[in-house]
Amino acid sequence: MRNLGLASKYLGIEIEHHPNGFFVDQSTDILINILEESSLVDCNPSTNPLPKNTKLQKDTNTSYVDPTTIDL
Repeated sequence: MRNLGLASKYLGIEIEHHPNGFFVDQSTDILINILEESSLVDCNPSTNPLPKNTKLQKDTNTSYVDPTTIDL
């Protein structure tokens, strides 16, 4: 094993070293790449988990999609 010096980025986490300590920042680059590849960048965000006792309702305005016809 060899000493490669101070880490600046590790597993998607950026590390900035300062005289009084260090700053750790989770990079969103990986998440943005996944959203772009999935064409989900412009989707509306939602909070998870849903609040307690949330009642879900069936959406009657959308048509049924036969899953056997979807090309993967």
